[in-house]
Amino acid sequence: MRTLGLLTVLAVAEYPLDPLPRDVPAEGIDCAAIEAGLVTYEGSAIRLRPPARVHPAFVHHLARFERMVDTLARETYGRPPSAIRNGTFRCRPMKRNERRISEHALGNAIDVVAFEFARDPSAAPERRRAFSVRIDRHWSATGDDAVHACFLRTLAKRLAGRSDVFRGMIGPSDPDHHDHLHLDMGPWRFERF
Repeated sequence: MRTLGLLTVLAVAEYPLDPLPRDVPAEGIDCAAIEAGLVTYEGSAIRLRPPARVHPAFVHHLARFERMVDTLARETYGRPPSAIRNGTFRCRPMKRNERRISEHALGNAIDVVAFEFARDPSAAPERRRAFSVRIDRHWSATGDDAVHACFLRTLAKRLAGRSDVFRGMIGPSDPDHHDHLHLDMGPWRFERF
């Protein structure tokens, strides 16, 4: 591992997508070739809505993320979410650097918009209703919704504290990510929640 400023570049052998160049080729991104190698992953512990279109190596990281979310949701709400609202594959360069390929274009990233909790008739009356914890609405929530802000910020803290789930993590502190959490396995480790 070597450090370049604030970014840490990891050893190439650690993850199958690390050796891929991230510069957009002169002829453009070959979206069809990339998409042909992706899989559809619906989630194992928590359903992904819509199902994720990702590189097979990324599935293991999504499964770890689901387990982390499941554990924290049970601690916070007494039950896991029924679904994670997200976006994954989108063949494009990065928004702020058109010369670099987005990790989304490689099927190597997920944008989490919300966590949905289905109605639970077996729960205590005050916990039965269905609800959604949205990044845009609850990241800085106060009052009755402060519990949702605590859930989201604790999730971000736990993600930042582990290197086996995701490497790249961006949240509402970045203006382009005010309404979602961007999580990826690009070759650089960084966190901006």
